[in-house]
Amino acid sequence: MKIGILTLPLSVNFGGILQAFALKTVIEGMGNTAVFLNRQYGRPGLLLLLFRFGSVIKCFVRRYILGQRDYHVVNPFRVHYNVRTRMRYNYSALAEFIEKKINRTVPFRSTYSLARYCRKHKFDCLLVGSDQVWNESYSPDIADYFLCFLSDSDEPPRIVYAASGLRENIKDNPELKKCIASAKKFKAISVRENTGVGIINDIFGLKATQVLDPTLLLCPETYLELCSEYKENIIESDNILTDYILDYSGEKRNIVDDICRTLHLKNISILPQVFDEEEFPLSIEKWLFQISNADFVVTDSYHGCIFSIIFKKQFIVIENPQRGNDRFETLLRSLGLENRIISLTGTDYYNRKSNLLQPIDYDVVSEKLSEMKTASLNFLKGALYN
Repeated sequence: MKIGILTLPLSVNFGGILQAFALKTVIEGMGNTAVFLNRQYGRPGLLLLLFRFGSVIKCFVRRYILGQRDYHVVNPFRVHYNVRTRMRYNYSALAEFIEKKINRTVPFRSTYSLARYCRKHKFDCLLVGSDQVWNESYSPDIADYFLCFLSDSDEPPRIVYAASGLRENIKDNPELKKCIASAKKFKAISVRENTGVGIINDIFGLKATQVLDPTLLLCPETYLELCSEYKENIIESDNILTDYILDYSGEKRNIVDDICRTLHLKNISILPQVFDEEEFPLSIEKWLFQISNADFVVTDSYHGCIFSIIFKKQFIVIENPQRGNDRFETLLRSLGLENRIISLTGTDYYNRKSNLLQPIDYDVVSEKLSEMKTASLNFLKGALYN
């Protein structure tokens, strides 16, 4: 079968890219062809561009005349425009991985162009997922991710695998009725969080199954093979704590430092915590190596958490409400690892420190993960072939 997959735009998001790679690998391993429908954000409008041109002038003054080095002069035509970033990403390494490993269509910057392409190419199945495709803050158009652009006469079966991001405030979305009507045409719906199961049931009146993120469907050797070439050029060292912190704060830094002192570990940060003068290059291969080479991982990232489990690392997860805690809680609780997540409120880490630094029994975790993997693969096979 030729399967069209609709996921979030692939950009500087290591987990987002790897979940797409994993989903493609699994689907093609079943004997299908996977094509990612490259839905992107629309171009900025004229009024927004005028404001940005003014911003460019201000940033130039601040950076090069006033010496405020945390401001950057950014191309005003970029879809994502951010003049004060912790670092400047060099996207070329990630773009190369996407080009080689993920089969994408031309970019679609409107619902119309996406719909026209789907009707022209006659997919045997359309699949929405994975990642936070139903989070309105991240989706170019949430209605597209319920396949609202398809008409009643469009025949391809529609399924959802491991969608994420639904919030109770979806009730306030003016397009909710249209999304509900379109969701009823899905052949099968699966989500990553237990809360998503409840929302699909209570608000949409439909049934959803909780499944694993696609990255957990592949064996560790698949990822180790990806970074094997990078690994050959690196001298492995012992006693490493790798931190992958998306939203930096002093409290998180203190936790990392305390674990390093307690366990006598050397800290390596995947993402720098200071503004860089130069662009920061980070490839998928290097990202995977940094986690696979660690003795301990501290992260506030969902996929940082997932790959700590895949590589059987000792780890703790710092809650990240602004990006969604439901994903962490559902996964960790199902694996019996709910005690590995900590709150930044009060002194949660210090109160539970001795337990948090105890080794994880991965024999028990692997057994539970194997059962969940089988169930998730069975859902996907059943949705595609039944």
